[in-house]
Amino acid sequence: MKFRLGFVSNSSSSSFLVAFARIPSSADEVHAMLFPGGPTSVHPYEHACVSSRDAAECVYHDMLNTDGPLKIEEIAKHVRRGSFPGQPKYPSRVWDLPAEERDAALEKYEQESDEAAKKVAEEWLAELGDVAVFHFEYADDDNFGTAMEHGGVFDKLPHLRISHH
Repeated sequence: MKFRLGFVSNSSSSSFLVAFARIPSSADEVHAMLFPGGPTSVHPYEHACVSSRDAAECVYHDMLNTDGPLKIEEIAKHVRRGSFPGQPKYPSRVWDLPAEERDAALEKYEQESDEAAKKVAEEWLAELGDVAVFHFEYADDDNFGTAMEHGGVFDKLPHLRISHH
């Protein structure tokens, strides 16, 4: 029997690929895009509540700390990091196969997954047209992160959520 000693986390994280019609130049612009109804709060759960202003500041700060809008290859890479629609099924009982067959099956799965993620990214961008896509990642390891991950911060903008649960 095995025992786990130490802290066991039950936190999750999610990546968000968010499409902006134009690149905002301030946290106020980000706020207007994310919360067009004006200041409010983001509170997915009673214990996790942040102001929309703080959420917009966080998003703007995170935008400034990136290399700018993502290219299609980078978008596909982020899609590939989580579960996504059209993802191929992981080969069953692959670890019971002889090494050579296992390696071939895993290589095929990786290639199919890469192609499926690229297809998701291409189709999404084709629907949206000329947009600037940024990547954000938030985890529910504290109240602020919980609000950012689960509070619907990006609901007013086209986005893809990639779960890393």
